[in-house]
Parts: sequence; structure tokens; C-alpha cells
Amino acid sequence: MLVYELVSEIDVKAPVATVQAILTDFASYPKWTGAARVTEKPDDPTRITYVIRVIFGGSPEKPWAFPGHLTINHPPNVIGWRLGVLGFLVIEMHYAFVWTNGATHVRHVVRFKGLLPALSEKRFRRVFQPVMDRILSDLAVRARQASRQLGTASRGRPRRR
Repeated sequence: MLVYELVSEIDVKAPVATVQAILTDFASYPKWTGAARVTEKPDDPTRITYVIRVIFGGSPEKPWAFPGHLTINHPPNVIGWRLGVLGFLVIEMHYAFVWTNGATHVRHVVRFKGLLPALSEKRFRRVFQPVMDRILSDLAVRARQASRQLGTASRGRPRRR
């Protein structure tokens, strides 16, 4: 049962392999984005914890952690993971990559399923869309830094759909 999905997109002037390498180097997330953190279980790198930083109302920023596992990792096309607890809250997240017009088009999709998202759609949209947009903006900056070392550039702003 698909409840709803959010989409954010950006064109990054860097090769697909560079963009994918940045997004799959989970240990480096704190170095290039403050929006999310991904940690792998040492004994099983397909098991992850995905943490976002959220602010509810006027309260202080808090981490919100979701256990999950990698579901897709097929370079250079798509990476993704499934987070949450089946039936209650399932978050399917993926990044798709397409090389077009001298840039990597990155499409970030987050699908929400389960009882909790059905009851709190506005809250999930308010929490996750800014995180998605910031990750893509930060990704463009990080790719630009990596590309400078290789002699190319990246730019762009996320587009919502």
C-alpha cells in the first residue's frame, strides 16, 4: 500500500560514478551534509541506520533514526534502502542517476507506507522534503569540490516535483 511519495531532483556537473561514490561513502556524510547520517552495521554492511535532523514546531533540533537495509546498489544506475517497521512505518528511499547534457541528473525519491504516514502526511512532507532538498544541494557542493580536483565543475539547485 503506497501512501505517498516525495521527489527532489538536481543536475550535478560531475560523472555518475563520482556522484554515486559520494552517496555510498556513508562514513563521509558528516563531512559534506548536516541533513542526514548513514551508518552501516560492522558485521553486515547491508544493514544501516539512517538518521535525519528534524525540528518539530519551535522545539530544538533532534535526530530521528530509522533502522533499515540496502535494497538496491547497482552502479551506476540506482542506490536505495528500505527503512522502518513493516506495517507501521516503511520508508523506501532511492537515488537514480542518468548522465544527460554533460551532467548527472539525480532523482531522489522517498515513498512512505504504513499506518503512521497515513495519519501524518503533512508532518512527513514538512520533515522530509527539506532534508531531501538539502542533501541534494550539499551533494552538488561536494561533487563540485571533488570535480575541482579532477578539473570539472558542478552546480544546481534541487527541483521538487
